[in-house]
Amino acid sequence: NRITSDQEAGKITANAVLQETGKLMGDAVFDPKNIRNVRVDLTVDELALNHLDAYGRWYAAHPLEDGLLRYVTKTVVQDGMIDSQNHLRVDKLKVGKKVDEHDPEIYVLPLRLAAGLLKDVNGVVELDVPVKGDLKDPEFKVWPIVWQVLKNLIVKAATAPGRLLVRALEGADESDLERLRFEYLQPGPAKPQQKTLKQLASALKAKPELTVDLVSIVDPKAEAKEVAVFHAKKAFLFPDKSTIDGADSTRITELSARDTAFTAYVDGRTASMQGKSLHDRCLSLLGAVEADRIAGEIEYARRESTIQFLLAQGVEAARARYRDGTAEELAGQRGVPGYRFVYDVGE
Repeated sequence: NRITSDQEAGKITANAVLQETGKLMGDAVFDPKNIRNVRVDLTVDELALNHLDAYGRWYAAHPLEDGLLRYVTKTVVQDGMIDSQNHLRVDKLKVGKKVDEHDPEIYVLPLRLAAGLLKDVNGVVELDVPVKGDLKDPEFKVWPIVWQVLKNLIVKAATAPGRLLVRALEGADESDLERLRFEYLQPGPAKPQQKTLKQLASALKAKPELTVDLVSIVDPKAEAKEVAVFHAKKAFLFPDKSTIDGADSTRITELSARDTAFTAYVDGRTASMQGKSLHDRCLSLLGAVEADRIAGEIEYARRESTIQFLLAQGVEAARARYRDGTAEELAGQRGVPGYRFVYDVGE
């Protein structure tokens, strides 16, 4: 429309087709007395992301195989201050596996995993990216802010997936979607672990593309020592019993390792180990090889019963599996028995 300085507002309307499929519709309303003051309402709809595949491969190291983008922005610039509210909706987003040929200057982000975590049960990703600031500030730049918001969201998917998954599950706990903890010598899930596993099963149902690896975080040597203490308590409490029942096990567990009669019993049988810890003394009584064997059997039973519980909750066998962790995955994680949940995207 024709714009003159005596108007209260000057309006520009734009329409375009983007990459053969996308429909752009936009209005910009300017202040004719100061055209730097402007309100922009712009929508891009039905933009097929596979038409941008070449850009995805080169600038993001991932093919854009499918997805329809809808982008809506409402942006106001007044007296040099920008307030931009941006909403992105992607339906049926599909990101391919990382490619080796890409811009060497980019930081490769885990886009496939992020897409799987961000999608809802209907395969839709919705993001809000607000931008506010002072355009008069030479240090203020819009696109680095947008990029940082998106980058932080994607990195969070790899480093703290529970924060994204918890949004899809009412009443869920973030930590319950990242790891599972057991007591030493516990061979399978009890009520606290079952609650966590049920939340994990619900998360996998809500995110159909995700798979999860259960990476053991137990310190096997520490558990072997706990096995040795248990057997020392058994020998102390039930010296004439070759087998024990549930009530006996409860009594053994409830006996404090600091019980003076028990420590005196251990000290008397390991007099040559003066200065060594109670755990080391008990380990010498049982034998390290035997303690490792029993601890290994407990971990195997714990692993199998955990997987079976997930299967009973309706999780497909291909979507939950046990594996050994890498050094990076286990860094700072080793300790009491349990599993770290490492998420990925299936084929």
